[in-house]
Amino acid sequence: MSVPPRTQLSLLLGRACDWKADPPVAPTARRCSSARRLSALACQAVWGIQDRARVLATARGGSGNFTSSKAPSPSHVASRTERGHRETCLVEATKQAEAVVRIGLLAYGSLLWDPRSELEDVLDLASPVPDVETRFAVEFARSSTRTRGGAPTLVPVETGGAQVLGAIFPFREWLPVNEAQTLVWRRETGRSNGRYDPLRNADHPDKVFVDAHEDTYDEFDIVLVVRIRPNIEPLNGDELAQRAIQSAQTEFGAERNDGISYLIGAKDFGIDTPLRSDYESAILRRLNVTSLEEAWDVATNTRPV
Repeated sequence: MSVPPRTQLSLLLGRACDWKADPPVAPTARRCSSARRLSALACQAVWGIQDRARVLATARGGSGNFTSSKAPSPSHVASRTERGHRETCLVEATKQAEAVVRIGLLAYGSLLWDPRSELEDVLDLASPVPDVETRFAVEFARSSTRTRGGAPTLVPVETGGAQVLGAIFPFREWLPVNEAQTLVWRRETGRSNGRYDPLRNADHPDKVFVDAHEDTYDEFDIVLVVRIRPNIEPLNGDELAQRAIQSAQTEFGAERNDGISYLIGAKDFGIDTPLRSDYESAILRRLNVTSLEEAWDVATNTRPV
């Protein structure tokens, strides 16, 4: 005698929900992996396929509840209340399966050498996917005043620039996309609270976007990419050098959050752009030194005139 699909679901999801208790509460982001696995197993048991998107599209009706072409047998459903609890648990489990995914963060700038405390605990820094070429051109085209004293930083550009080799750092845990975006957004903006909203102040020139890209790399469901608009004009080596030196002469220089330190980090990681060489040469020439470390030492010990 075959086991009806609803009974298979009950067996698979039984550990996650007590049918005779109150309706289950969806697990938190840090505990939802079990619900995700149970939901996936349940879908495979009923339909025999692994395509989650197709499973959910087939299984979910217009009201968002689980539907079936065949009504459950009374012998397998003790009461209407128990059936409601079963369906509530399945809906919550499938919501978590949709919301919690394997996420990576594409690093092509300071994230490579300075993830900062906001991300060190959530990113697996020891297991990056290395040598990932950006699918967009970048350049030292953004003056970061809030966190780097006006230092030039790498951002995507539509004109000029070059594709560079970065790395993808996996998040240690499966997370909802917005939670991961919020962590990155706080790091980029220096905030300790608030949530990332891509629509809020979207037209502001200083808006920090954390774009979520699907199906770009096999190892991840989602890859996050930071995107901030360029704001340096004119964009040339001398202009960049001036801004880098000035940032090193502020309090950001003592913390190694200045433009010269940023350029050192980019160079150490092999990040090269069309302006990088002229940018470095202009710094050395202006400070009459032979290395960027010397330049940083001179700049941080010289007050702006």
